Amino acid sequence: MFVDLPMCIWKIKQLRHLLLGEFVRFLSFSWGLTSEIAKLNHLLEVSLPYLQTLVGIKGEQLNPIWLRKSRNLRKLEVKYCPRGIIEELSHAEPISAKLENLRLRSSVFGHDQTVRLDLSRYQNLVRLCIDYQMKKLPNADEFPPNLIKLTIAYTRLEEDPMEVLKKLPKLKILKLGYYSYEGTKMDCSGAYSFLQLEMLQIRGLEELEKVIADEEGMPKLKQVIIRECPRLEMIPEKLENVRKYGK
Repeated sequence: MFVDLPMCIWKIKQLRHLLLGEFVRFLSFSWGLTSEIAKLNHLLEVSLPYLQTLVGIKGEQLNPIWLRKSRNLRKLEVKYCPRGIIEELSHAEPISAKLENLRLRSSVFGHDQTVRLDLSRYQNLVRLCIDYQMKKLPNADEFPPNLIKLTIAYTRLEEDPMEVLKKLPKLKILKLGYYSYEGTKMDCSGAYSFLQLEMLQIRGLEELEKVIADEEGMPKLKQVIIRECPRLEMIPEKLENVRKYGK
């Protein structure tokens, strides 16, 4: 059973935090065709200048231009993320210079490679979760420059993600979840690889057979978690030592 919320919520100027559960929807989205919803979206005047948290919003319920009405937004989670949201986030001007935490889930456009995610202008974005099929990661210079924590799942990447991620200068926590990568090999080696990384988690990669690591890469690694990778032949000595004994 759904809980229906009135659309007037989008006009509560003093609203700071809006967290929506799985079975919460807005009244105008409980009926009508997509074209009618689009018209309502276009006509609705949104004013949320103090909004800091928007979590659980479905992409179909969110007109991309509304994001620019919330200049104090610090945390955003969008489910069933449409092309328009990705494009708005990737615009030359950030939706909010204060954005710190972003999660994008279950894209409705699949692995359309014409839609590129570029978060390079978000100086304060330190936590990012990408949870939709994209096949190819953004380039290293398209990630937030001060990113500390990155979680990836269900992306079904075809190329080794480590080739890009090892270049992120401030990354401390990396979690690669279920179906994030469909290849057989990961290479974490190199003198300039993961210079700040402290925690590495690899989980649910059914095709992964080999992980490469050396003594030069990941100099600050303190915690390693590797689970549910049935084809993984051997864990490199460096990762195994950290996994067993810590730093």
